[in-house]
Amino acid sequence: MFDLSLIRPSKEDIRRGITFPTELTEGLAELIGIIVGDGHLSVLTRINKKGSIFTQSDLFIAGNKEEKKYLDYIHHLFLPLFNYSLSYREDKRSKAVLLTAHSKGIVQFFNIICGIKIGRKVDCTTIPNIIKKADPKIQFAFLRGLFDTDFSLTFRKNSQYRYPTIKGSFCSKALVNNLEILFHNLKYKHCCCYNLIHKDKRFGYTITHSIYLNGHKNLTKWISEIGSSNEKFQVKMHTWKALGYCTPNKKESPGRDLNSRFLTKLS
Repeated sequence: MFDLSLIRPSKEDIRRGITFPTELTEGLAELIGIIVGDGHLSVLTRINKKGSIFTQSDLFIAGNKEEKKYLDYIHHLFLPLFNYSLSYREDKRSKAVLLTAHSKGIVQFFNIICGIKIGRKVDCTTIPNIIKKADPKIQFAFLRGLFDTDFSLTFRKNSQYRYPTIKGSFCSKALVNNLEILFHNLKYKHCCCYNLIHKDKRFGYTITHSIYLNGHKNLTKWISEIGSSNEKFQVKMHTWKALGYCTPNKKESPGRDLNSRFLTKLS
């Protein structure tokens, strides 16, 4: 059971009837994975029109407007946990979407109780301790949320799109280290590549770290134990399982880059 006495909700939180989970469930674990993958916590000092200083606390989750069903899924996952509906904001110049919770209590919950750090995630992201210590079903749910927001699933062309690769690339070396341990404990065969240098038009050179789960056995095990809540991955998994191959979808959107630009603009 969580010690909710550590949370100090604002008067507005109380007025809106925001509630907080009392224990770690699969739904909450999946949401934590989503936030680690494509979200962040923000606490900023602001000045209002009267010149008074106040603190603004926000939870942001980035998404892509073409993945409407998955965005709705996140809404339905979040609402019963906190009795709060995420706000929806589109970037008119791209396909990026921002789901937002303006709440001191919710930000404190994910920071203090769940162990997610405040601020933009770069090289400091890790798997929260409550996930590391949890049972496999909770860890599967966390991985599902992380996979749906920050992994890719591809099929190798030279094997006629039959050979699958699950890949996650991150700026945080610590997160990939954590994933190595977690996948080892859950008996997934994996490999990693660290300190990969990429040329970026916006930021110059960036360094990323990647983890790979290759092969039929890994994907079959993933489908059985972890699965996906995101339709774009569900379709790929179903197609591969039914036909033995899955050709790439040329219309698949590069949502990660769009989301990053949107979040950068808001910072």
